[in-house]
Amino acid sequence: MQLYTKILLGMLVGVLLGLLVGPNSPLLPQDGARLMPGVEIVERPATGSAPAPMSRGVDSVTILERRAGEGEAGAWLRVEWQLSARQLMKRERERERERAPGPGAQSTAPTRGAPGARHEG
Repeated sequence: MQLYTKILLGMLVGVLLGLLVGPNSPLLPQDGARLMPGVEIVERPATGSAPAPMSRGVDSVTILERRAGEGEAGAWLRVEWQLSARQLMKRERERERERAPGPGAQSTAPTRGAPGARHEG
């Protein structure tokens, strides 16, 4: 078999696989979405609902449920998303700030000579 025949067969297999399991495949569920800049993710499908925690900067989501719109709420999607490393670090810093003792609080860190303290000098 000639080289060009192998290349053409490889391209044909790639096209078929792309059509069967690619992003627009009729065989796979269409459950992914890209959000437009400025779209706000909220906790409930109601006007004036609070933004969902850690949803700022999310651009791609997985669709869990679709609902047709009624009244003010309009159509809505129930979605989930993965937090990036930057978002996880930000959340951890916020938690540490919440747990940090306020001014005038006593420290619980062992000091020199205290039981459990280790000091080599």
